[in-house]
Amino acid sequence: MQVQTRQRGFMLQTTLLSRTAQLPALSASITELTSICVNENWRIEDACAVIDADPLLLDTLLREANNGALSTSSRVKTSRDVVGRVGASQIMSVAIHVGLERLFCDLREYGEGALTTIRHCYRTAIAAETIKAASRVRLPHSFAATALLHDVGEIILSHHLDETEGPSLQEIRQSHLGEAEAERSELDLDHCEVSALMCRQWRLPQAIIQGVQHHHSPWILDNPLAYGVSLADQVATCTETPKHSVANDFLLVGRCLGELGFSRAEMAILIDDTNRRIAERTETR
Repeated sequence: MQVQTRQRGFMLQTTLLSRTAQLPALSASITELTSICVNENWRIEDACAVIDADPLLLDTLLREANNGALSTSSRVKTSRDVVGRVGASQIMSVAIHVGLERLFCDLREYGEGALTTIRHCYRTAIAAETIKAASRVRLPHSFAATALLHDVGEIILSHHLDETEGPSLQEIRQSHLGEAEAERSELDLDHCEVSALMCRQWRLPQAIIQGVQHHHSPWILDNPLAYGVSLADQVATCTETPKHSVANDFLLVGRCLGELGFSRAEMAILIDDTNRRIAERTETR
């Protein structure tokens, strides 16, 4: 049985590698902007030059900077104003958001679960903003962008499994195991690996790739980014399903909270603050 699983896993990896290679690339401007902003010593001039060369990206960033959550009495009109108000973390997250919208402009072709996955990714990015604002531990600029990308591999993996005779991704997850563990048991790979594969295909920074790949096993990287994305994933899930219990991941959630300087009691506060941010974004769009 184990040999069959490994053989199936190898064939699946080969197929998914081919399918991800066929995905359109992220635009050069988004890839370049991400590479600039992931650097803690990034320069505003470099970011502005890239933003100005992509009118759609500039327009999206202007709307983000002028929305209710970030706006002040004055409206921003230039890329330099945007960078000054939004900051590197938000710029990177919005840029990746634009890239995903371009790539998955028609999610219907990827099945019913694709829209749910993308919505969860967006909520996880907002949860990351909440966590970063409250954390006692410094989190990198790439945090929200990594959270946004953490589950994109589910779209390709689920779509492929739906086209085969075997169990669907949701059926595989019905076991008593956690999501990633159940996938590895059945497929010899998980959605985290597929997400990382897609990020590598898009030539995103290594820090993002690693954070995505280990969001269900943050202890492997043992750094704030990995613990942060794992926690943001759980917080986002709780905003989607109010009755969701973190009991199945009690130890992991507790460790993530502790590594970022939170107490267990603060989990509820993070969920409430994320819900508030989501509501504000909804009202201003």
